[in-house]
Amino acid sequence: MGTSPPTEAEADRIVASYKVISEPVEWVYSRSRSWMEFRVSVENEGGWLLTLVGKARLAPPHKRSFSLILHHGTNGYRIFSMDVNGNHRNPGKDSNSWNYQTHKQRWTDEHGDAFAFTPVELIPEEPNEAFMEFCRECKISFTGSIGDIPAGGDDGY
Repeated sequence: MGTSPPTEAEADRIVASYKVISEPVEWVYSRSRSWMEFRVSVENEGGWLLTLVGKARLAPPHKRSFSLILHHGTNGYRIFSMDVNGNHRNPGKDSNSWNYQTHKQRWTDEHGDAFAFTPVELIPEEPNEAFMEFCRECKISFTGSIGDIPAGGDDGY
């Protein structure tokens, strides 16, 4: 596969495969301090270089985002993500949009990471609970620890 984007079938296979996060998850402030974020490596038997990225907006409207990233060389491909209270508009003929609404995005051959859909299950808004739900959906066994997210930043966020 090299540095080329994954196929939809490959992305689906990666998401459906068993994976583990064993390192601790520590939320840290973004540069703007209005978001908290983390990045952790995702262990797997397929030999893929995977990272899970989490972000949480501290100020209303509270947003949460979790993305499974596949790395090829210097390229990273978001093969699955979940946005709680996020914004998105699908490309092409399916012009569905989400305004401060929960949605998920999966990799497709036609649109890459830009295809979204509304989940049928209830997604928790609390960041750590949403993270655990994302792990369950992506077949990630989380054996590490997760730190609490602060209620607000130094600048009121």
